[in-house]
Amino acid sequence: MGKKAKVFLKAAYWIFTFGLGIVLALVMPGITFYEDLAVEMNNSLVEGRYADAMKLLGGYYDEEYVYNDEFSDEAGIVIFKAATLLENTEEGATQPYTIRSVYSIFLYNVKDKYLVTSNEDNKSHVLVTDKNDKTAKISVLNFDSDGDTIYDNVSTLVNFTYMYFEIADSDANTIKQIDLIDASGKLYQTIKVDLDFEDNFFIKLKPFITEYNKNSGSNALQGFNDSFLASDDSYKMGNHDAVYAQSNKKATMFVLFYFIWIYILGDFIVGKRYIIKFFVWLYRKIRKIEKPEADKNSVYGTDYYSNVTFNLKVPEGCDVNVSVTYHNETDEIELLFTKDNNYTVTKRVHAGTYVNAWLECPGYETINLPKTLNVRGYKMTVDVILNKTEPNKIDTINESKKEE
Repeated sequence: MGKKAKVFLKAAYWIFTFGLGIVLALVMPGITFYEDLAVEMNNSLVEGRYADAMKLLGGYYDEEYVYNDEFSDEAGIVIFKAATLLENTEEGATQPYTIRSVYSIFLYNVKDKYLVTSNEDNKSHVLVTDKNDKTAKISVLNFDSDGDTIYDNVSTLVNFTYMYFEIADSDANTIKQIDLIDASGKLYQTIKVDLDFEDNFFIKLKPFITEYNKNSGSNALQGFNDSFLASDDSYKMGNHDAVYAQSNKKATMFVLFYFIWIYILGDFIVGKRYIIKFFVWLYRKIRKIEKPEADKNSVYGTDYYSNVTFNLKVPEGCDVNVSVTYHNETDEIELLFTKDNNYTVTKRVHAGTYVNAWLECPGYETINLPKTLNVRGYKMTVDVILNKTEPNKIDTINESKKEE
């Protein structure tokens, strides 16, 4: 590959990977936030922390739910009084959002029970009946699984077990009954309630809602906010700062690891192999450090102790006790090999030279017991083989003893 081609490849690699990294740094916090928000909301509902799930929605809410019930299939429903933001899609709208009074409704543990998935003629919806028997149809579908631009599922039921919908004061002034209709048009559950929008929660929040919908930047909103929250201890404002901090940390770590990875990959593909050079340099440094350690025994004499392991290999079926001794001018090594210690003995021995090897085991001899034992290093192993003495050799030894 020519020099110009290499320069072009290197530039293209770094421009593309760093450009992608910058994009990830911008979008990852938002992506991880919505994922973590859904996970935390699902966990809160599964664990019965319903007010914690409500808190994550934002807006205003009363943390004391107005209705909670479990169905026969162990799914359930919980309802809160709330005021939530709604995106303003009207043409010519001066504000991106408006706020409205609603009953916030969670259905939990309904995955594979409330069947809302269908790509053809999906009839899933909620039917609200007021005290005058007027009905209102509330859509619950919000996910397009096949890309045909038609909603055919509920997003939170794809990966989680809950779903959420709202009944606003514009849908019904009073609520007597809530019917959950599945994808085939069949009734899944009927919930009997007695709810309206004349509760103190909605009355006290009305000045804030009215002012916000006229001018979301009004200076009067802070006063309405403070007055409302101070009127009842159970009135709260939604907050998801903890989830945002957690997701922001995860996104930061992801982007950081991405940049580390592209640098490593780039160093191998288009770089100067600095990483390989570093490990080679480190290896050589370690080797240099190890060599003086290895030579220390011979350079600095014998003023240290060594752990010496003696392994005695005995003939099959042998169960005798074997004694071996060494000594020098100042120290003595005494070893006793038995079947109980598997004929292996480890001794802490002062480094030095030991002589006069002596084996005590009638009827046996060693063929490789060192007559002079040089103990060097902090650890060493001595392997000795024990054989049975030949009968005629024993007689000769006995005869020699008699003559002596």
